[in-house]
Amino acid sequence: MLVYVYPLKFLTRLLVQIYGDLLGLVEVDLSSFGDYSHSNMKLLMIYYGLGAFLIFLALWLMYWRAFQLSGRLKLNPYEVLTTRISMHANLLLASIPLLSVLLAWIDPFGNFITFVVAGFIYFLYVPVMIIFKIRANKKRQPYLQ
Repeated sequence: MLVYVYPLKFLTRLLVQIYGDLLGLVEVDLSSFGDYSHSNMKLLMIYYGLGAFLIFLALWLMYWRAFQLSGRLKLNPYEVLTTRISMHANLLLASIPLLSVLLAWIDPFGNFITFVVAGFIYFLYVPVMIIFKIRANKKRQPYLQ
């Protein structure tokens, strides 16, 4: 986890500088970040996205294993439903960093814009998870009455 979180400090600092410059809030001075060429930023987004993807994939695997053992664990129907919902949530959470990785790897713009768009993809978490939560709550409703 530490190997994943420590580089996140640099990515966050860089993204704040870049998005701040795009919004006219701060001036970007990439020299303070060291050697952040296009290829290095591309690799940074790929590594960060793969790390996030693997974390959510590991969580999905744990829920999948619990689902497979639901009979032995004597899970009631509500617990089985909750486990399935958690499996789906983790797949959704894993898909967004994977999308970012694919965009950074394909590099459709061939410049700095790819890095910015690959970072903005993470804002998809908000609408995707809101819609998912609404749908999951509808499925849970019969068990809560």
